[in-house]
Amino acid sequence: MNRIYMVLVALFVALNLFAPIASNKVINIGIIFAAGSLLIGISYGFLDVINDWKGKDAARMTVETALIVRALFFLVVIPVIFLLPEKTSTAGFDAFLGQSARLFVAGWASLFVGGWLVNTPIFSYLKEKMDGKNFTLRYLTTIFPTIVAGNIVYGVLGFAGNQNVDLLSIIVGTTIARIVIGIAITPLVALVRVGVRRYG
Repeated sequence: MNRIYMVLVALFVALNLFAPIASNKVINIGIIFAAGSLLIGISYGFLDVINDWKGKDAARMTVETALIVRALFFLVVIPVIFLLPEKTSTAGFDAFLGQSARLFVAGWASLFVGGWLVNTPIFSYLKEKMDGKNFTLRYLTTIFPTIVAGNIVYGVLGFAGNQNVDLLSIIVGTTIARIVIGIAITPLVALVRVGVRRYG
């Protein structure tokens, strides 16, 4: 299998695996968003490069891989940590893990909706309609519905009922943060796309 493709898949999976852990940190800079949203914003750039280069099936396989890895982490690692003797952890650590577990579930659902149901088919549709041209336009057009759909799912499952977080603010703030990062990394995404086309 192509090594560059494997690296892109690994980057997408890694960013999506670490995002829920980073999302325990909520940032307030005028807008409120979960720190993990920055990692998710970057990961979708790699997904669109894969879709453009290898096609819809490869992109969906990439999302499937991330979903499987997330599920394995949640089903194996989190329970093992909870089964550790009480003297090896603290109340604060337990609370952190509890929120991380919830964010893993929210992130899993968000990735399925955003990556599988929205991003991959829309990008593939635009690729077909534009005869494979205008990559940057297709990328920018795709990130908006992907982010909005994924963030609604993520916000509701990850933060609903949390008295320390304003749910609407976190959904709106995270959506803005992901869109900003998605636009900001456009030159990098375009450069990666050129690289894989040339050397892949």
